[in-house]
Amino acid sequence: MIFSRKKKEAHEAGLMPRLALVGQYQAQAQADNIRLGDYAWPRTSFLGLQLSIPIFNGNRTRSQITQANIKLKQEQIRLDDFRDEIKTQLATIISKWEEAIAQLEIQKTTVSSAELNYQMNEDRFKNGLGSRLELTDADLALTQARINRLRATYNLRMLHTEMQHALGLLDLHSKTDH
Repeated sequence: MIFSRKKKEAHEAGLMPRLALVGQYQAQAQADNIRLGDYAWPRTSFLGLQLSIPIFNGNRTRSQITQANIKLKQEQIRLDDFRDEIKTQLATIISKWEEAIAQLEIQKTTVSSAELNYQMNEDRFKNGLGSRLELTDADLALTQARINRLRATYNLRMLHTEMQHALGLLDLHSKTDH
């Protein structure tokens, strides 16, 4: 974007008058022999100012300025779109993050309930009031609750990694891949 601004400014400068200082100093000689001391060295010089005032160049400069303005606006739109995309991506990740935290809390509660249920069924089985099948079902429910809690923890960690990547704090591509 900085390059486009500079290019636009350069085109706009083409509409301004230019003043140039021109000068030359020259010494020359010509002879049929190589005796430098015998040469006549006439010197010529001049100094001048040159003023250029752009009057009309077929609107070329104005069209270049217009093109530079269009490119500058396009780059600004691309930058705004990129910013909006990042904001949307972060909002999505934050929303998923909040949901994942809620899921983890639910899974922790479910594990606590499943542990209590298992303990009750184990006590019932030890006292001859419950069957082996009830104890096995309670054990399966506890194992499944623990797996779900681990899955919720995993999802939370994956979202943390995704957020770090979105914020530019983590490069997911290894340096050896390039």
